[in-house]
Amino acid sequence: MKKYAIKKIMSAVLSAAVICNLIAGPLTFAAYAEGESTDAPADQQVLQIDDQQGDTQQDESIPTVEQSTEPVKCTYCGGEHQLEDCKVKCSVHGTEHNDALCPRHTVCSLCSKEGHTSDNCPDKCSSCSDEHLSKDCPLNNVVCTLCGGKGHEADVCPDACPVHGSQHTASNCPATVTTNNKIYISNYEVVDSNGSALSKVNPGDKVIVAVSVIDERIKADEFGVNPGHSTGRIHINMAQGAFSVPSSSIIDVKMRNPVTVRNAEGKEYQAICYTIAFRGVTYLGGNPGFSFGVSYTGKNGTNTNDNMPLPYPHTNLDLSITQATDDVPAPQIILNSANYGKVAIIGEPFTLSTVATNTSENLELDNVSLRIVLPNGITLVNGNSQVLIGKVGKGGTIQHNFNLKAEGVANDITSLPVELVYIYEAFVGGKRTQFTSSQELSINVQQPTRFEIQNMFNDMEMFMGNESYMSASLVNKGKTTVYNVTAELVSDTLTAYDVEFLGNIMPGSTANAEFDFTASQIGTSNGKLVVTYEDASGTQYTLEREFSIEVMEEMAWNEPIVDMPAVEPVLPKTSFVPYIIGGAVIVVAGGFFFWRKKKNAKRKAELEDEDEDI
Repeated sequence: MKKYAIKKIMSAVLSAAVICNLIAGPLTFAAYAEGESTDAPADQQVLQIDDQQGDTQQDESIPTVEQSTEPVKCTYCGGEHQLEDCKVKCSVHGTEHNDALCPRHTVCSLCSKEGHTSDNCPDKCSSCSDEHLSKDCPLNNVVCTLCGGKGHEADVCPDACPVHGSQHTASNCPATVTTNNKIYISNYEVVDSNGSALSKVNPGDKVIVAVSVIDERIKADEFGVNPGHSTGRIHINMAQGAFSVPSSSIIDVKMRNPVTVRNAEGKEYQAICYTIAFRGVTYLGGNPGFSFGVSYTGKNGTNTNDNMPLPYPHTNLDLSITQATDDVPAPQIILNSANYGKVAIIGEPFTLSTVATNTSENLELDNVSLRIVLPNGITLVNGNSQVLIGKVGKGGTIQHNFNLKAEGVANDITSLPVELVYIYEAFVGGKRTQFTSSQELSINVQQPTRFEIQNMFNDMEMFMGNESYMSASLVNKGKTTVYNVTAELVSDTLTAYDVEFLGNIMPGSTANAEFDFTASQIGTSNGKLVVTYEDASGTQYTLEREFSIEVMEEMAWNEPIVDMPAVEPVLPKTSFVPYIIGGAVIVVAGGFFFWRKKKNAKRKAELEDEDEDI
């Protein structure tokens, strides 16, 4: 029974092997029967087992297979299992790779699609060495200066000459093609004033354009100028376009090594090659076309005159400067400051000082003019309402002063609008365009203040130790209120008790300032009345009026006591001498005070007469 069970197992295994053999190709087993051998090759030895259902007897003619005691090992991973049961190999691609490493499990870091890595991404950029998608390559917008195509630069141009590189395309190489006696631009470069190459040129930029020209019509030995030498026999004329070369610009022409070309018959010769350096070139914007004309003078046949025109027509050459980019916004003029003081007083001239700036760092401004538009109430004292400024550089400033005068207004203070209009031109989009920039400001105008000190009165004399008195009238003769009026007596030897705050004084009104003061020394004391006030704009003003007063010693009111001999009183006789003396003193003192009062009244009347005369 044991052998029969083994036979059934082997029958099932061989049946599966036959099926695999039909699908995947021949499957060979090496069979060895106990006590038998075969002369067939090992790869052709087949173990045949006849398994019939219901047969319980072992066919003695069929060899038996003993069960192996050694474990089965996977040929892919080395594990103890059959290859077909291996869980390590890829379930889709078999033994090509590990299942965990199958591309179907990966996500590309470039395109985010599954099934491949960034190394074999079909959308990976092939134009440069950077790792990104083709659609994101920065070279997509780059225009080749050699072939004019997009997506690459001249140094990697597929059409570059295999001999001379990016100097020209392979089809235009003068050393390898048959020519028709033509003149052409072989290369160009745009640099700044320091000689550094520029990758971008904005409108308004000044650059140097160096252009290499090959003229196959002229043989180098016949032209007779050695390489490296400058020559005046090549004449350049600039054409109007997107680039401007001033008449003062220096155009250098220097010979280069000649190039080998072949004529129509295939005969080689050396043609002239030279470089033209255009200095001070300004890009005006728009189409980046750069055009110029070339003509020659020199020896002509038997004529030895170097100024004779050579028998070649004046030729125009065109070039597109790909570095030129017209994405600069239109220039603007912004008013930085406008100063005229705190307020403009009616009837008094004042100066309006203005400062403005060209905000463009790329464009110069031409024909700049400034016009001032004045309202009713402000007029020009002199000059014109519109002035020509001229040329303003990149980021330059514009300064101008207007002399003005304010006229009558009804209110205390009025704000009047003034407009400044800047008109200017600039090259934008390849053409000269006029622009206008308006700025508005307000000027505070007010009535003049006519505030005065009148009827100032003070004692002409005073006694030391006594108080004296001073008063003054403060009159507002103007049409506007004066504010925060204060009055103060200022002196080194006179002391007043306080400072008077009189408040606001309306037009046509009067306020009085009064002071009591004392003196600190005998003699003439000087002082002044100081009045401060503000106008409607808050500007503070000061009025002053000086005065003086004589300070005298204090008068002795009591007579000195005289020793008299004792006299026996005689009664009822009474003495009137003391009464007489006291009365005399009273009369003298009263007379003195009456005289001083009369004198002060006369002085006050004289001051009033003086004020009325004024």
